[in-house]
Amino acid sequence: MMSTVSSRHVEITPAIRQIINQKLAKLERLLQENAVSAQVVLSQERHRCRAELTVHVRGDHFLHGEDEGGQWSPAIGGAVDKVQQQAHALKTRWERRRRVAVR
Repeated sequence: MMSTVSSRHVEITPAIRQIINQKLAKLERLLQENAVSAQVVLSQERHRCRAELTVHVRGDHFLHGEDEGGQWSPAIGGAVDKVQQQAHALKTRWERRRRVAVR
C-alpha cells in the first residue's frame, strides 16, 4: 500500500513517521492486497494534535477516520482504529457476498 504523509503547521519527524508506519501495518494486514493507497494529514492547533486518515480500497471505496489528542500516538491510533472498523465491516460484506455466490 502506498502511503502519503502531509502536514499543516507540523514538522514530520522520523518518530512520527515510524508511529504512522506501525499503525498502518495493522491496517495493511487486515486489507491485504485490497488496499490501494493511504493519505495521512497531520495538523496541530495550540495543544491539540489532529490526524486524518483516508484509505483508498479496491472498488472505489474510501475509508476515512480522524481523531485528535494531546499527543501524536493516540491521535494517529484513534484515526487508524476508526478506519479499521470500517475496513472490517467492508471485508465482512465482501466475504458474505462471496459465500452466497458459492452456494
